[in-house]
Amino acid sequence: MRLLQSAVRWIYPAECSGCHDLMSEEFGFCGKCWSELGVIIGLACHFCGAPLKGQSDGGIEVCDHCLSYPRPWVRGASATRYGGLSRTLVLALKYADRTELARSFSGILASKLASLDVQDPLLVPIPLFWKRRWSRRYNQASLLVQGISAKTSIDMQLDALRRVRATPILKDLSDVERFTALSGAIEVMDQAIPSVRGRSIVLVDDVFTSGATFSSATNALLSVGAKEVFVLALARAGKNA
Repeated sequence: MRLLQSAVRWIYPAECSGCHDLMSEEFGFCGKCWSELGVIIGLACHFCGAPLKGQSDGGIEVCDHCLSYPRPWVRGASATRYGGLSRTLVLALKYADRTELARSFSGILASKLASLDVQDPLLVPIPLFWKRRWSRRYNQASLLVQGISAKTSIDMQLDALRRVRATPILKDLSDVERFTALSGAIEVMDQAIPSVRGRSIVLVDDVFTSGATFSSATNALLSVGAKEVFVLALARAGKNA
């Protein structure tokens, strides 16, 4: 097996997931791309993970956006700022069949998940409406969950949630319009209710913008008896990010 792996590596050398320069390890980033990813470190919002300026006074730090829209979940984190290379790779994961990027980001997401300090978590992806899932052939949030689970051995439930109706393209909507469009749009699958009841759920998605999607999913999970909900995003969009 080692000889086979060495032969494959010789024919197909490992590349940086960002710029495709040669690397010693697969599914990683070179130093230049890592510095351009906008990984969020330091002080961040308790509920969405947006980077904040200044220093903590020891209390819970909350960004202006989360103060304006109270969150139904316990805590949240985001791995990167949505812009530059992060945005390029998120869009490639979603629309250009760069499914291997989910594995490339698994280490960063696993680290962010650890910072949430969730006891016995169950990973659940934000779902796509079936028509969008059919046209895209995969759900990028599910790929991210699988990458995190493979990295950490944390339990996952890929089919816990479903979208009960199609929603408009959200990028052109205001925050209020987003929350209106997503209200009641996500529900827990009947067969998943026993799995999520009494559990600490970690919702995973690619981009956190307004929080409307996370709110809809959180409310659905809490309504069927989930103990608590946390949220984890690959990238945080918006002025705070």
